[in-house]
Amino acid sequence: MEDFKLRRKIMALAFPAILEMLSGTLVWATDTAMVGRLSAEALSAVGLGGQIVFNVVYVFGALGVGALAMVSRSIGAGDKKRADYITSQAFIMAVCLGIILALIYFFCAERIYGMLSDDPEVVALGTKYVKILALGVVFMVPSYVLNSALRGAGNTVVPMLSAAAGNILNVVGDYVLIFGHFGFPRMEVEGAALASAISQIVAALIALIYAGSGRANVAIDFKALIPDFGMMREL
Repeated sequence: MEDFKLRRKIMALAFPAILEMLSGTLVWATDTAMVGRLSAEALSAVGLGGQIVFNVVYVFGALGVGALAMVSRSIGAGDKKRADYITSQAFIMAVCLGIILALIYFFCAERIYGMLSDDPEVVALGTKYVKILALGVVFMVPSYVLNSALRGAGNTVVPMLSAAAGNILNVVGDYVLIFGHFGFPRMEVEGAALASAISQIVAALIALIYAGSGRANVAIDFKALIPDFGMMREL
């Protein structure tokens, strides 16, 4: 009986996370299919852009792993105040990293693409793609860290919902902005980038609003957003 209850608790935590990962895979496949209808150069530009942006962001997203572990330990010890403080410090650090990465992508996009491709059209399309996507990067790292903190506190539903909302918006935005439906201009590769950036902003805002609402298992303490470099080193 105890084993059954334990399995139910594990599944209750794991199932939303599984759905979150599956929805992300579905969005990537849909994105690729839509951009692939434009041209081979557009597909190459977006594919390279995804590797340039998301792989680096996920490396810095390791901050989220640290936040998850430290929040989990604090919640387990019954110290919610410390868990909130850790979340707040991880959040401000993530915002700073997001801004730095976004500036690098915006100002160095052409140079980065030039090192990865010798096709001038791919470089030109990719530069436009990454410069627009840089706006979403500002929100991407904080979103990843906040959702990790929520998972560390045992809440996997809100991260799933924020990701699902962002992913649905991404797919709809791709359809509307890439091809110019419903009166919107046909933006092609730039439309794909804008849809992704908007979806990242929305997903981050959902997590931020929930974490700041006072209803979350772990919350952002807006009074504790002064950087604590000792805590940041631990993260």
